[in-house]
Amino acid sequence: MAIFYILQVGEKQISACLQEEEEEAEMFALMVLAFFSLTCLLMRNYDILVWKNLPAISLTADSLTASHLLQ
Repeated sequence: MAIFYILQVGEKQISACLQEEEEEAEMFALMVLAFFSLTCLLMRNYDILVWKNLPAISLTADSLTASHLLQ
């Protein structure tokens, strides 16, 4: 549950930053998304947390990364 909340807050923060200064916002967005992608990857590979909806978290992070890179 905490991961979902953090992802939602991160997404809102990224959206707010993207509306302000683009260069700094892009770097911030990439760092946040890289962190969450790595976290999801580690949780999945090393079974730190076993959740039924873990692939959904990874897909969310991947789609966020793709959508921000395309903009």
